[in-house]
Amino acid sequence: MTIELADLVVAEHLGCKLGSPVAKIARQTYGAQRRLSYTGIAWYRGDGFEMDITFPRALVQDNEPALIAPAMRAKQP
Repeated sequence: MTIELADLVVAEHLGCKLGSPVAKIARQTYGAQRRLSYTGIAWYRGDGFEMDITFPRALVQDNEPALIAPAMRAKQP
């Protein structure tokens, strides 16, 4: 997640002022053999947002190690 200033396109889509703070969230999920199974980039208004994501149980159970961010894998016991 990064915090950016809304450009003209983002401001129009989010209904906020040009230059307002927005959160940019990039997500990726990998499945078997490290194949990309989900990717997305989303912008949210800086005055608040709520995010709820549901993944299919089979994806989580079968690919649990792949769902851990690469930087966090090294910290796992």
